[in-house]
Amino acid sequence: MEGVQCNRSHWVRLKHCRRISPCGSAYVCEMSKGDAVPVSRRRYALVREWLNRASRPT
Repeated sequence: MEGVQCNRSHWVRLKHCRRISPCGSAYVCEMSKGDAVPVSRRRYALVREWLNRASRPT
């Protein structure tokens, strides 16, 4: 199971994360079922990197 902790309260499975969008001064991870999970500023770069790796063909 591949995933990442995007803030203290949420862990997301990368295959369900569609994109990261800005929301005011913060970011949210838009999930496959339409949910929006907050991404902490501290973990934004890590989550973005994981999504980029997951979307690259192997």
